[in-house]
Amino acid sequence: MENSLQKVRLNDNRILDKRLGVLSGGQLRRVLIAWALNDNPNVLLLDEPTTGVDMDSEEPIYLMLNEIKKNQKITIFLITHNIHIVQEYADALLAINKCVTFCGPSEEIGKPDIQRQIYGETVCVETKRGEN
Repeated sequence: MENSLQKVRLNDNRILDKRLGVLSGGQLRRVLIAWALNDNPNVLLLDEPTTGVDMDSEEPIYLMLNEIKKNQKITIFLITHNIHIVQEYADALLAINKCVTFCGPSEEIGKPDIQRQIYGETVCVETKRGEN
């Protein structure tokens, strides 16, 4: 488990002695991801992995997941409603709204015609640099 904790940037093993209810949202998410990584899986399925995490801690979690994906050559299926995350970190996008509305490269989400296909209208996309 120590190796898995290091992968998620939790270098204090004493965190395992704490009750889950006393951990911050970011710590809890990292512990759960470390637990999932403990058996060296080929695939991770994460559903909104930053739910309950303050906004300043979201980006570091996605950066960490991206690093894990690259270093371990692991496939990560990520469920999110955040277009910025899709643009910044995903290789491919599968958009579903009662049926598949789009399947293709994630950078396509920035195109107005693809946004209309997925959402029915174009949307404002906020980048991590604050640009629209």
